[in-house]
Amino acid sequence: VRYQRGFGWADENAGKKAHGRSVYNLASVSKVVGSTLAAKIDREGRLADRTPISLDLTKLTRDYISLPGSGHTHTLEQLTAHLGCIEHYQNPRAEPSGHFATAQAASDALKNRATVSGCTVGTQYNYSTHAFTHLGAVLEKVTKRNISQLVEEEISQRYNLPSLRSMYRNRTLRKNYERVSPYTNAGVEFSYSNICLL
Repeated sequence: VRYQRGFGWADENAGKKAHGRSVYNLASVSKVVGSTLAAKIDREGRLADRTPISLDLTKLTRDYISLPGSGHTHTLEQLTAHLGCIEHYQNPRAEPSGHFATAQAASDALKNRATVSGCTVGTQYNYSTHAFTHLGAVLEKVTKRNISQLVEEEISQRYNLPSLRSMYRNRTLRKNYERVSPYTNAGVEFSYSNICLL
């Protein structure tokens, strides 16, 4: 790193300014990390420790994990491109809640949901966080490692990005003074525990 600096506020209410070591939540940028990880494993066919992996992004998602036969005809590649017709967050009260230690556990909580009505798999764009939950479950299945470990070993450590790490590897979020406080688009501060409600 040749230049590193933060701008704006880390916590506007507390008057804490952002700086080069401020810790930010990746939010949906993590989809890029997930897609990169999937493409890397598919292309290289092995993990950093030389463990061989068989992953083909052109195969059906349900060839790897348990999903209903009807509707879920998407490939892994279509999931990464938001062409899988998987729903995004709906009513917050209807979403699974609590901590999921693995992507597989989260995928299991979503697996019986139908695909988006009227959406044509492979053709129609439909932004979806849940599609990446299923992708993460596939990566866990083929590597026999949880998604947190994969991100750290295959992306963070391999490419010397020590500040890139999984947020909820454990049930509670580790305290960190440098973590930037999250705000809604309306400028209202909220806690990370409420992030799924937005």
